[in-house]
Amino acid sequence: TSADANGFRVYRQNVLVADVQSTTTSYTDKGRVEQGTDLTYTIEAYNDAGVSPPLSHTITSVCK
Repeated sequence: TSADANGFRVYRQNVLVADVQSTTTSYTDKGRVEQGTDLTYTIEAYNDAGVSPPLSHTITSVCK
């Protein structure tokens, strides 16, 4: 969460998958992904002044 943000945008492989409120502390991606696929998620905070530099992290998907 961030007191300075209006919300956060979540990208998977550079495609917007969610736009969540600034009070959000987690996000579950329900998109279809093949098991063992390497994914890059990027989080971007935004407010009335603009957009923050994006933060990204590569993960290996966990399919249930």
